[in-house]
Amino acid sequence: MYNPILALGHQRIAMSSFKTLGFFFLSLSLLFSSLLVLLSLLLFAGLLLFPSLLPFSRFLPFAGFSPASGFSLATKYDEGFSGNVSYRGDLNDSPKTDPLWIPLPALPLIQQAVTELVPTVQGQYQEHVMSQVCALARGERTQEQVAQTLRSYDIDISNIPPQGHPLSLLVSTDQSSRVIGCAAYIASSVMAIPKSDEFMVSTDKPADALPGKKNEAASKEKTLSIDPKKLAQYLQTQLAVAKANADIFAIIAVELEKKPGLTVNEYSVQIKKVFSEVASAYLQRVKALYAVGAGVNYKLITYSDEGFKFISNDGYLFEYGYDSLSLYFNRIPWYGSGKILGKEYFFSVSYIEPNLVKRIREEKREEKSEGVLNQESGVAP
Repeated sequence: MYNPILALGHQRIAMSSFKTLGFFFLSLSLLFSSLLVLLSLLLFAGLLLFPSLLPFSRFLPFAGFSPASGFSLATKYDEGFSGNVSYRGDLNDSPKTDPLWIPLPALPLIQQAVTELVPTVQGQYQEHVMSQVCALARGERTQEQVAQTLRSYDIDISNIPPQGHPLSLLVSTDQSSRVIGCAAYIASSVMAIPKSDEFMVSTDKPADALPGKKNEAASKEKTLSIDPKKLAQYLQTQLAVAKANADIFAIIAVELEKKPGLTVNEYSVQIKKVFSEVASAYLQRVKALYAVGAGVNYKLITYSDEGFKFISNDGYLFEYGYDSLSLYFNRIPWYGSGKILGKEYFFSVSYIEPNLVKRIREEKREEKSEGVLNQESGVAP
């Protein structure tokens, strides 16, 4: 039997269900719309802030739009306005040009900078002067003794000012400057062909007496011969200096690799600064390595005006020629050919002027844009 009260109850329940379902779909629709709006805002913000990250940005309908530079609105107040609104230019008034760094081997830069620390007279350093500077730096001689020695070379240091003169290190009270000059001189001393008097001695060789002449009238000629003791000391010194150079130059290279983007001149200044800070330690290192080499045997392989080469029985090969110094340890390039302690070090040098870098990159962008247009139009490059 039909019950109107029960039917009315069922009708109210159905209407309540429809209302609940309607509110659910309405909420879902609003949520979806909100997500679309948020996605659109994020997309637009990405286009403004990071246009180059959008792979499809070149298809956007903005005249003059560039993924690398963004866009700006041209109005009738802008130069070149043609009457139509278009987008062109950069987001920033003065776009920043990323630096172009060239990796250059660290070793030749370090060698050159350290050599420039050696005091020179008319562009050349004098060995007899620098040997006295080193004697003062080590505390081995007094200034009076040095002055007396230099008089034999016709050098009078009594009138030399303590600063501003190439020989000021001989009279200055600044011991640290003497240490730096001496350390730089010693480090550079291995970068040359040795003179014959370093380990050779001159002896008189009587010539054959001429017929009818007495022996006292016979002429004498000079001959050079190697002094084994002097040779061993000299080779021991050269190897100690080369090994100390490898140690200290590696420290400089590691330190300055942390400072990319400097110019060549700026790296030179930094190299001199670091070397000056470790100059005293460098001299101590040379002294220690020389002592270690006391029990080592050395063998001279080549000596001429073009090259100098020797080996040691502890695994080192020392060679100097037209292509600079090379030191090998157990056949590993220990110093030379761009390597220090067997490893190559590079400085990221700001080698090219910023304006030239900007110009090069603009030309590359133009070439890339032309290639894209040719591909879209089907024209062969």
